[in-house]
Amino acid sequence: MKSRVKYLSGLALFTAVTVQAQTPPPTPLSGPDMVVRAGELKAQIDADSKSMRHLQAVARKEKDVIKLTCVNDTLVQAKAEQNLFDESDRQFTADLSTDAATARDDFDAMTASASNIANLRAVAEACVGVPELYKQESAATVDHPDLDNPEMDSPFDPGIEPPAHASPFR
Repeated sequence: MKSRVKYLSGLALFTAVTVQAQTPPPTPLSGPDMVVRAGELKAQIDADSKSMRHLQAVARKEKDVIKLTCVNDTLVQAKAEQNLFDESDRQFTADLSTDAATARDDFDAMTASASNIANLRAVAEACVGVPELYKQESAATVDHPDLDNPEMDSPFDPGIEPPAHASPFR
């Protein structure tokens, strides 16, 4: 039985390695494709920054210090990543005409910075939390008899005396 388990686990490992080895590596982008993708990354970063500033405004409006502090921390980290992106972008445009390998390294750094900023946006959204939409739909209505005035429309049988209210004096 133990030999079967070892055999099956070895077979599974071999299959996983074989499948991993068969997947082709991603094709590298050409220079013009990297320029187009860099523009898309810049637009994504601008949208993420705008979204985080909006979340900061929401936290400020709610006057929630904890949410505001959390969003501010992520904004500081995002600004640092944005500075790294801008530096890599500047280097990318300078190196694109001379050295494609260095330009590719700068492009990879830009992609990593954009990914980090997208992750920071998700963290900022988690800081603020999910807004309570449809609050009006969660109200519960309860139908019950009106017992404020026991003399009128008593739900009790007329032959039975309604219960007395508790009194501290006996």
